[in-house]
Amino acid sequence: MNNYYEDSAINGIPPGKLHTFIDRNAMRYIEAFSENKNYKRFVTKNFAAFFFPELWLLYRKMFLYALLKVLTSILLCVTVFFASTAVMTPKINEIINSSDLVEVEIPEHIMQYDDWVVESYVKEYLRQNSKDTRLNAIYFGIDIVTVAALVIYNLIFSLYADCIYRTYIKNNQHKKGGVSFIAVIIPVVLIFVFFLCRIIGIENFLNYWM
Repeated sequence: MNNYYEDSAINGIPPGKLHTFIDRNAMRYIEAFSENKNYKRFVTKNFAAFFFPELWLLYRKMFLYALLKVLTSILLCVTVFFASTAVMTPKINEIINSSDLVEVEIPEHIMQYDDWVVESYVKEYLRQNSKDTRLNAIYFGIDIVTVAALVIYNLIFSLYADCIYRTYIKNNQHKKGGVSFIAVIIPVVLIFVFFLCRIIGIENFLNYWM
């Protein structure tokens, strides 16, 4: 066991101090660091860093990293969104400038039914081929691409999360370390309040709680 802890030391940090700095779930990180001690960069599985990257950083007291992660995520989403919009602009303009009249071709097998069936088919066809529907489909696709880019970014981040954490420990071994539940609870509460305000309205929210 002593040899294992000695091999797990990072840049000469005493094993006991390393364990204390990491605090909760220390053995999991010490094992990952030990297995990759000869590599400057390495990848591991960190599900918390994938699903809740910013909260994981806050929990590990990596506050500056958390801020940087938020800013880069916003920058990525904005860049992908506007880039996708720019690519689809010709198609968007084509739809906007197209005629409002839509020619409906009713299939023969639909014509065999009653008039209300034919009328329902025509209404649905017009709805699906209207300008608003086609534009919404394009913007929905742009949103999907933006979300996919963020998911890929979080995946890459999670693979290198332990490596980033090791670097943080190296540079901040003189600090107390540990974890912070408060740093996680505060943003979660703020997010909850934000969405609650969006759902019931800020005025109703204030009247209810104040």
